[in-house]
Amino acid sequence: MQDNLNTEAICYYQRPSFLKLNPNGRIPVLVDHTAEEFPIFESAAILLYLEQNCDTKKAFSFDALKDPKDMVALGQCKDKVGLPSP
Repeated sequence: MQDNLNTEAICYYQRPSFLKLNPNGRIPVLVDHTAEEFPIFESAAILLYLEQNCDTKKAFSFDALKDPKDMVALGQCKDKVGLPSP
């Protein structure tokens, strides 16, 4: 049963309608219906898009030019968990 579900999911992501949203054929995909059905794919791109378009008060992010120490702290935190620094 599980193999069948995985096969169906893989087939869905290879459909032309999905590939139109994400040519890589993977999730996640976010479609901004307020911006002419603009598709955004790949996690980092989605997070950046949400930050730039939804977090205008910087409640969940920060301005690296105004708060450079926060950017340094973020880079150091990423280093500790094995992620690339910005």
